[in-house]
Amino acid sequence: MDGIQGLTYFISKTAPGNLSFLLARYGASVGERTALHSPLYIQNAVSGDLSNLRIGRHCYIGCGVLMDLVETIDIEDDCCIGAFVHFMTHFDTGDRPLRRFYDRQTGGIRIGAGCFLGTGCTILHGVTLGECCVISAGSVVIHDLPAYSVASGVPARVTKKLSP
Repeated sequence: MDGIQGLTYFISKTAPGNLSFLLARYGASVGERTALHSPLYIQNAVSGDLSNLRIGRHCYIGCGVLMDLVETIDIEDDCCIGAFVHFMTHFDTGDRPLRRFYDRQTGGIRIGAGCFLGTGCTILHGVTLGECCVISAGSVVIHDLPAYSVASGVPARVTKKLSP
């Protein structure tokens, strides 16, 4: 395994203390005081590097997080990303019969400052979360959510508004 696939495999096996350096070395932006936990899974780094990944200052990224880098993933400052969260920036059935029914869709993901994403939730392509959103564990976010929203379910729906 070589090239970007080799690099992303190596990242998945890297100790937490080395992740920030390694991500930055290959084009990602990782802010100060950000804690990254292993394993961190990266797939589809189509730009040939990790420049589609930007993580702000003072963030927490839990173990087993999956980042699909067909498009950009921007995680702003002070976010907490629980274990096994999936960021999926594209949907594509590939060269299969379902292609007749489902076109390829891509879109960047932006997670606003101060958000909390619970364990095992999934954020789909093109989604923007406003600042200080809370996403319940296991939820699937398919559309933008306004700031200070608490959302849960499949698909995720706003269940509460926080007072800023």
